[in-house]
Amino acid sequence: MSVPNAFFDGVVQSPIEIRGQACKSPAFYRDLGMMMAVMTCDLKAARALMPSPRLEPLALLPGVGLVGINCFEYRDTDIGPYDEVGLSVAVQVDGGWMPGVLAAARSQLARSYHGYVASLPVSTEIAVHGGVDFFNYPKYLARMAFDTRAGRLECSVRDPAGDEPIASFSGARPATDRPSEPEQVEFFSYPVKDGRLLRARFVLNIHERASSLSGSAFRVRATDHPRAAALRALSPGRLLYYLYAPRCEGILYPPEPV
Repeated sequence: MSVPNAFFDGVVQSPIEIRGQACKSPAFYRDLGMMMAVMTCDLKAARALMPSPRLEPLALLPGVGLVGINCFEYRDTDIGPYDEVGLSVAVQVDGGWMPGVLAAARSQLARSYHGYVASLPVSTEIAVHGGVDFFNYPKYLARMAFDTRAGRLECSVRDPAGDEPIASFSGARPATDRPSEPEQVEFFSYPVKDGRLLRARFVLNIHERASSLSGSAFRVRATDHPRAAALRALSPGRLLYYLYAPRCEGILYPPEPV
């Protein structure tokens, strides 16, 4: 159920089409839930995934980068309900100017994250086409399911052709807070389309949340399926931050040249 507030007020939407279906941009996500994990990853593998020399993975330590994993349940959006798992490498653009550790700390404090999306399975065709046609995201169609069991939220990603497992994610469901004012978090992604580096902004308005630094709060499993190649290569390691936010809203803005 959508939560009434002024988050969407003043944001003007324009009509667009996705493969002949009428839609709007910026896209409104009126009701969603998510779990997000920030983890260490293999820096060499992260660098190999970069589509542009203008993007440089953050280096926490020699050989150590950062990856963000975001599991979304989009319950009410301008393109209908769907699920999504985003695998994003934390980056700086055009070399940045501060060490990776400081850049990561600044992002965490500001709740503003910058990443290159390396993999993006979604559960509906229109979500695939919208992401590929307008953003050139590495989206693909998957059979996805969210399940609550033993105090955890389980997310599975499977191949729709033969139901072969691709990856699974398990996050804690700790007791949540409902602040008097919603907390806003920004995600900036940097796709490359038609040879140009773009930047897209996704803003979350969080109504209910809980966080954890416990290493057991989030678990990842990648299979040997080809679609899990980026996840296997990045080899997510130590959990640095976990966010569970079951009640949110969002706005996805159209990409702009960097």
